[in-house]
Amino acid sequence: DSFVVRFTPRKAKSKWSAVNVRKFKRLTAAGRAQPAGRAAYRARDKHAKPYSFETKPATLARTSVALLKVKARAWSFFQAQPPWNRRTAVFFVMSAKREETRRRRLALLISCSAAGQAIPPLTR
Repeated sequence: DSFVVRFTPRKAKSKWSAVNVRKFKRLTAAGRAQPAGRAAYRARDKHAKPYSFETKPATLARTSVALLKVKARAWSFFQAQPPWNRRTAVFFVMSAKREETRRRRLALLISCSAAGQAIPPLTR
């Protein structure tokens, strides 16, 4: 048996994590960054959204919380979920770019919670 470790170069517009940006700055300050690495850093998409785990956890808007609380069963089910589940469900709702998509996702969250079920992206 044998195996190969394969290193794939970054694409020109690939997203850089906050950790990799910090590491690159440290390498540059130490004079260890190579020309190819500096070129890749300059070519990265500086305006790309950060990874979800690197952002502050999203919170539901007050109006959304009020709508969720109207359905007592949905609210109690939602509150009984583990923190990771609530965080993911809130991110699912609030990460939508368009308001109509947020409303549709909130309606899905409310209906699933009222039925005592997780939202479809969290079902296994």
